[in-house]
Amino acid sequence: MSLTTPPIADTRVRIERAQLEELARTAPTRRRQLVRLIDRAIDQCERANLAAAGDLPSSVYDRPAAPVPPAVAALLAWLQLEARESSSAPSTAVEAHCLLFRLQMPYLCGGASDEDDQVADVEDLVSEATR
Repeated sequence: MSLTTPPIADTRVRIERAQLEELARTAPTRRRQLVRLIDRAIDQCERANLAAAGDLPSSVYDRPAAPVPPAVAALLAWLQLEARESSSAPSTAVEAHCLLFRLQMPYLCGGASDEDDQVADVEDLVSEATR
């Protein structure tokens, strides 16, 4: 503790630093968990689309439209907010399926530079908090 810094302010800085370090440390795990969640949502869309087709001998372009599963709609709304896009709810599971594939790109391995930028931002905040 510094002689010029009040104890409460010093404690606040230490707590903020610990929280930022925890965010930086757990970023890869949180990214992997989110990718798994998106994969499950994609699977739900695929199952809904197949169930809507039933036993009909139709082509993929001719199938009846399946509704978007509610959990998928919620995840899509959150992903669109994270991507700073306007939230537009898809009307079918096919549209949701396409959106999920597009919105998952920053979280896949190819989006590592974005993750590195986020970790660097957190490290900058940690170093600022220690000053």
